[in-house]
Amino acid sequence: MAKRLQTPGLKRPWVRATTWVLGVVLVAAAVWFAAQGVDLSAVRSVSAVTLGVMAFAVAGNVLLSAALFGSVTKVFPLDRPVRYATMLALIAGSALLNYLPAVRAGLFGRAAYLKKR
Repeated sequence: MAKRLQTPGLKRPWVRATTWVLGVVLVAAAVWFAAQGVDLSAVRSVSAVTLGVMAFAVAGNVLLSAALFGSVTKVFPLDRPVRYATMLALIAGSALLNYLPAVRAGLFGRAAYLKKR
């Protein structure tokens, strides 16, 4: 069985709590910035099936993007290959960061993480 990589800093409870709170704040900020100027009255007229299909499509997009980015990184010789769960977290996080008002923050965050590996 493959040995799971451990991040030394995340073993400390205060570091885990801080990163969790930071993650929640970033998700809330991304939702808030994405919802600015959106008229939600149009959503009330949409059927539940349509909303479900849209949510499924968004989730499928993130899952497929993680699989494709993961397959692209597999062709490079790496000492520690990027696992699918890590790539999924990286893609989902960068997708949320792209809603923040910075210039494609998710792209830069993903590139910095992969370069560090």
